[in-house]
Amino acid sequence: MKKTHNIIISISSLLLINFSCTKKCPDNVELNNFYLSEKSKKIFPYQNGQKELIFRDSIGNVLTFELDTSNKIFLSEKNWNEDCTLKDSTNKEIEVKAGIEWQTISLKPDSLINLSFNIFLKQEVEIDASNLEDIKEFDGINIYRANVSQMAIITDTKNSIFNKLPSEKVESITINGKTLNNVLKSRYTNSGDIYYDIEKGIVAINENQGGFEKEKFWVLDSIVFKK
Repeated sequence: MKKTHNIIISISSLLLINFSCTKKCPDNVELNNFYLSEKSKKIFPYQNGQKELIFRDSIGNVLTFELDTSNKIFLSEKNWNEDCTLKDSTNKEIEVKAGIEWQTISLKPDSLINLSFNIFLKQEVEIDASNLEDIKEFDGINIYRANVSQMAIITDTKNSIFNKLPSEKVESITINGKTLNNVLKSRYTNSGDIYYDIEKGIVAINENQGGFEKEKFWVLDSIVFKK
């Protein structure tokens, strides 16, 4: 796939572009707003009144995450650059603008500040600047740990085609004596440091990420709901 951007986009509108029959590269491309699919919004975690997540390590120590959740979905303007190669230019960089929809949740630990998490439901758009009718888009969840990207999960491929998804399914794994079934882990960055359940959200976290220290996992034990 072409270069991706840290925005995950669904398309529901027409292009607002001036692209003449001479096939010259435009200076900029302006797109209408793009929206998350209903499928993606239903997959986004912690939307049913969850207040706290209780995790335990291998010897029973407790780590509690407070959830900062909201049902609000934001619409923001996104600007990025794409390369265009047509008759008037061997390689011309053009600016692309679109309105994109996104949602976010924060997990705040009662200790171990390096285990703070932000989870985004975002949209991604890919436009071929040399063929402005060729737009690929998809929705997905991005998980950040202490503001560093840890894992991506595609929630709706829409019209995009992936040779490999950025996350892969683990049918069964036992961590700290607890068996997790049908969970996801990252295929690439920090693979195996986070295990994710589509219904429950994050279910296991390796405190010592990156493989430089011995693994120390925290596993989801229980969920506290708002009264």
